Amino acid sequence: MGKLYDIYFIKAESGECLFHFKFGSVAIDPNLVSGFLQAIGSFAQQLIPGEKSFLRTIDRGDFKIMIEKGAKVFAVLVAEEDTPEVRQKLKGLLQRFEYIYGGYLDRWEQSRDVTPFQSFLSQVLIAFPEQPINPRLLPRARPERISVVESLEVPDALKMRLVRVLRLADGKRSLEEIAEIVGLPVDEVISLFLLAARSGVVDFPFAKIFDDDILVKTGLDPILIRKAYGEVGVKLIEACDGKKTVKEIADREGAPLNVVKYVFGRALRLGYVQLLKGD
Repeated sequence: MGKLYDIYFIKAESGECLFHFKFGSVAIDPNLVSGFLQAIGSFAQQLIPGEKSFLRTIDRGDFKIMIEKGAKVFAVLVAEEDTPEVRQKLKGLLQRFEYIYGGYLDRWEQSRDVTPFQSFLSQVLIAFPEQPINPRLLPRARPERISVVESLEVPDALKMRLVRVLRLADGKRSLEEIAEIVGLPVDEVISLFLLAARSGVVDFPFAKIFDDDILVKTGLDPILIRKAYGEVGVKLIEACDGKKTVKEIADREGAPLNVVKYVFGRALRLGYVQLLKGD
């Protein structure tokens, strides 16, 4: 399986992005992707004449944009290769997305709140566990679910390592920081957390941000940032020009550095910005 770059779930009628996740830190042309996302709703009827056929792949040479259509949602995956294995997993995720959120999708226009869809990240990580996951993600354990670990059909030694890393998953330490603390390779720690995500024991609401990180906006409409932080949050996203550090943006906007890092941590996790340079 080749590299995966981004996955999107898009409302079929409007073309609005309901869920987005960026695998790793590989950068692709954000204008191409965001432009496609904006356009897909408006020309969906042209792509699907009489509901008999639709565009399934856009080939850019260096990467492919794979498209699957459900009853209410498009699933879009940006990948290095369009293979039967990846295509089948994308179809499965689309079916799962519509099964989980079917009722909410029917009434989504009333609130236009995409927050509930963010929990779908665990399903994506389970479907593509072999993909590089951003080690900046901040895992947060759900204490009420940790007891589930005991019922997992895995070796006891693996359970012990899993419990060990979950105790450190406080939403403040990144995957790479936890790996350093427990003395395990980052890839192994990520695998442990993917196992925890499969059982609903952990989620990943934020990513770690440092003062000297340099971020660039991706072009996606920061719906969740606007909802949580208002136009102040949106203004911070707009300031991510790929040149200024996080601290420089905070100083320029006259905002507390810890608040700016908090907003950017969520924005990085949600794909509204991407990391160009950091520790």
